[in-house]
Amino acid sequence: MIEANSFEKLKDLNKEQTTKLFLDLALKESKDINSNEYTQELIKFTNLQSLKLNLSCCELNFEQLKDFTNALSQLNKLQYLKIKFIENVLVESNFQDLADSISKMTDLDTLNLNLDEVNVGNNSFAILGQGIGNCINLKNLKIVLRKSQIESDGIQKFAEAIEKCKQLQRIDLDLFENKTKNEGVNQLFQSMSKLSNLNILKLDLVKNELNSAAGQLIASHLPKFTVLKELHLQLRENTFSCQGTSDLFDGIKDLKNLQVLTIGLTNNDIAKQGAIAIANCISSLNQLYNFTLYFNQNKLLEEDMKVIRSGLSKVLNLTNLTFYFNGNNINQQFADKYILSISKIRRLVYQDLHFQ
Repeated sequence: MIEANSFEKLKDLNKEQTTKLFLDLALKESKDINSNEYTQELIKFTNLQSLKLNLSCCELNFEQLKDFTNALSQLNKLQYLKIKFIENVLVESNFQDLADSISKMTDLDTLNLNLDEVNVGNNSFAILGQGIGNCINLKNLKIVLRKSQIESDGIQKFAEAIEKCKQLQRIDLDLFENKTKNEGVNQLFQSMSKLSNLNILKLDLVKNELNSAAGQLIASHLPKFTVLKELHLQLRENTFSCQGTSDLFDGIKDLKNLQVLTIGLTNNDIAKQGAIAIANCISSLNQLYNFTLYFNQNKLLEEDMKVIRSGLSKVLNLTNLTFYFNGNNINQQFADKYILSISKIRRLVYQDLHFQ
C-alpha cells in the first residue's frame, strides 16, 4: 500500500526516482490548499507511473481544480490513475480539462474516477468519455457517478466513446440513481459487446428508470460477450417484472465461460416466471462456481423456490452460493428446510441464505 503524502513530505521526495505517489488532501480545508504550489511540485515527478489523488471534501474552486488537471496533463508516463472528487463542484470546463489530460495518457492501464454525487450532467459525461476513448491501452476502468443527473443521451455518447478502448478487460460503472433508461442501457451494452477482451463487468443501475423491456435489450447483446468470466448487475428498484427478468436470464445462459454471477433484482415484482428463468439459466452455466442473487421484496412462493433448487442441483461446478430472499411469500419453517436441502448439494463449500 502506498503511504499518503502531505505537502511537506512531497517536497522531500526524490522526484526522479519516485514512480508511485498517493497525495491525500481530504483532511485539509480548501482555504489551506495552495493548488498551484501542490501542482508545481507534482509535475516534477517526471517518472511517475502510479498516482492516487484524493480531493474529496476539499471544496476546491474552479481555478484550483484547473491547476490539478493541468498538472495531470504533464504526467504522460502514468499507467495507473485514481482520483476522488467527492463533494466538489465541477463545471463543464473542469471536465473538459480532465478529459484533455486523460486523453494524453496513452500508456494508461488503469483509470479509477470517483465522482460520487457530483452533478456531472450529460454533456460533461460525454466529454469525459471522449478523453477516455483516447486511452488505447486502457485495461481497467472504474467510474462512480452516483446521483449525478445523467440521462440516457449522456450514457449513449459515453458508451460510444469507450468503444475505442479495445484492450479493456474490466469495466466497473456505478451509476446508482441516474436516468439511464432503456435507450441508455441498450447503447451501453451494444458498445461494450464490441470489446472482445472484456472478461469482468460490474454495473450498478439501481433506480435508473428501466422497465421490463430492458431485460430483452440487455440479453440481445450478451451472446457477443464471448470471454466474459464475471458479471455483476445491480438492478433493484426498477420495474423489470417477470418478463424482463426472464428475458435477462435467457440472455445470461449464453455466457458459457461465466464463472461468477451476481444479480440484484430487489423490489421488481418477480414471481414464478422469473424463478423458472433462473433455474434454466444457471443449469446451463457449466463453468459457474460463484452465484449471488438478491431477490428481496418480490413475489416468489415456496413452489418457486423449489424450481430454483432444482436448477442449482444441475450446476456442475458451483461451490459458493449466496441468496437474499427476504420479503417474499416464504415462511420460516419452509426456509429452514430449504437451507438444509441446499446444504446437501455436495459441491458447495460456502452457502449464505437469507429469508428473514
